[in-house]
Amino acid sequence: MNENKKTGIFAGVAAVLALGTWLSLPGTSTKSVKQSGGSPSGDLFKEYDPLTAASLRIVKYNKDLAEVSDFEITKDKVSGVWTIPSHAGYPADADKQMSAAANTFINLKVLDVVTERRDEHKLFGVVEPDPEKIQAGDEGIGTLVRILDAKGDSLANVVVGATEKDNPKHRFVRIPTQDIVYIVELDTNPLTTEFTKWIEPDLLKLSSNDIDKLGIRDYAIITTAQGAILSPNFDADLSFTTTDGKWNADSIRLREGQNSTPRVLTDAEQVNATKLNEIRNALDSLRIVDVRRKPKGLAANLKADNALLEDRESLTAMVRKGFIPQKGADGSSEIFASSGELLATLKDGVQYLVRFGNTTGESSESKNEEKKDGEAAKADTSLQLDRYMLVTTQVDESKFPTVILKPLPESYEDLLKMEEAEKGFSEGVPVAPPAETNVPAPTPVPGEPEQSEKVEKAAEGEKAPGEKASAEVKPVDAPAATTEPKPEKSGDQSSVAPSKRSMLVSLTQQEPQEPKPTTPPGADQKPADAKPVEDAKTVEVKPSEVKPAQETAAAPTTPDAKPATQDAKPAAAAPLTDDEKKERLEAARERITKENQRRIEERAEKLEAAKKKVAELNARFADWFYVISESEYKRLRITLDELVQPKSAAAPNQGAPAGFPGGFNPGAFQPPR
Repeated sequence: MNENKKTGIFAGVAAVLALGTWLSLPGTSTKSVKQSGGSPSGDLFKEYDPLTAASLRIVKYNKDLAEVSDFEITKDKVSGVWTIPSHAGYPADADKQMSAAANTFINLKVLDVVTERRDEHKLFGVVEPDPEKIQAGDEGIGTLVRILDAKGDSLANVVVGATEKDNPKHRFVRIPTQDIVYIVELDTNPLTTEFTKWIEPDLLKLSSNDIDKLGIRDYAIITTAQGAILSPNFDADLSFTTTDGKWNADSIRLREGQNSTPRVLTDAEQVNATKLNEIRNALDSLRIVDVRRKPKGLAANLKADNALLEDRESLTAMVRKGFIPQKGADGSSEIFASSGELLATLKDGVQYLVRFGNTTGESSESKNEEKKDGEAAKADTSLQLDRYMLVTTQVDESKFPTVILKPLPESYEDLLKMEEAEKGFSEGVPVAPPAETNVPAPTPVPGEPEQSEKVEKAAEGEKAPGEKASAEVKPVDAPAATTEPKPEKSGDQSSVAPSKRSMLVSLTQQEPQEPKPTTPPGADQKPADAKPVEDAKTVEVKPSEVKPAQETAAAPTTPDAKPATQDAKPAAAAPLTDDEKKERLEAARERITKENQRRIEERAEKLEAAKKKVAELNARFADWFYVISESEYKRLRITLDELVQPKSAAAPNQGAPAGFPGGFNPGAFQPPR
């Protein structure tokens, strides 16, 4: 073999060895890139279409808790509603969040390939989080993200690993069926497993400014060897007035067993407005951390049916959460909560009833699922457990009082009496009605409870007997240039019109000022027969006797001139004919009828709107136990010492609680231990 042949053989062997070495280098394998469907400069998922995404699954490993969380959200094929199967199918407000998560994989470029060796997956944090294979202490576990279309075909399937050291925006990723590890630029914030990010954040859908009543039912359920015992503390009903921005204690009652005594605030006490406002704000911003599905047989209004009361397993599950259904002597059922209740009434008549149960046995805050990569988890033994909560709504009937209908005048004389009464009230001078009247009394809406006479008159603008007029009687100045015919008898005031009698009352209640007459040109002195004005308190002054200043001056010299009072004198109204009276009466009756109908319809519309809102909210709350953090619970609860300031000790509890209302036998049900 000559030298040339030897040289050619060596060169060929060297080329083969060099090619093998090049192919075995990490991050440069063309073969592996083609296997994955991508390329160092191409898309990782070339045919990815986010608009066809119908489900998202995120499997994440929590190293600190040594557990795998499996979060899933799917879109119903028929209704198109997003739900969260990993949380008992709770409805998700996921349009925006799902859009952000799905768009994460659009045009996901492969920037580089770092390895294709399986034993190096731990180094880049791309080990698949398989619950059956993971053991405590395992390292390099990544997050599995899988997006499917409506047919169940995979749109994106990738294990997301650690960030690149020199560029936090770069992530190591791997397709689960492949060994190759890529570098991509990926924002993982939309790929969260935090439950609250995928649901409607406003649970109660109310504004704190709309809450004008709070009801506090402070009691506890104590578990004993004989069964569950109700231990009541106090009930309080409070109202907020927007005019002065103050809270008022409508009722505070101390309870001991079946007995209760009123707790009346002294002059040195007041309710804690700061804490009550905090409760209003806490209801407005209430956030849940988790949900559990209710057992069947528990209605939307939290009434338990017989099937639930007879279902031992469901009943036990409820009791463990701190909610005990009870059937009363009248056959109705009620739910009692281990940590009391809170009622909140809105201005529109919708009343929320929130019941607080037991703790869940875990704390959502300690999970720390969304901590930054590399951040060490810090154990906090001071963290308190989460708590179960039930929510329902109902209509507060007191917000829709009976409509008092304005009576219809039966005759023209009745109409005049009604107008006279209304006029007297509007001027602040009550006009006594005649001894006998045919005006019918105000009529309540058929089917509604009757109101007291005082309420009826107040609704019509009248004052109840014994009450003072709200408007102060003010002096009325006598007209300066008005002449009125004198009554036939100066001492008989019955012939004077009611408006004039009102003026007489006004004139006798003030110290009159001496009138300043307007002196015509050329008149330098007062008439010789001018008399000083006497005290109006001792001399009865009638409007018809008040003379204008011009009458004491020189008479006009121009023949065509007329006294100034002649033009100001109102023309006497011609008496109405019978047809005109009838027409006016019919018009008034039609107007009053329309006004009554408007008020009835207005009440009905508001009541119907409240009922509709209650139905919608109860449908939303119907299936769920809610879980809130202990910090949220503390914001919603208030003790008697916190409510009344300065603090005063409540009456000591003498003896054992009397138990549940409705004749409940504590030994009839044994809660699980």
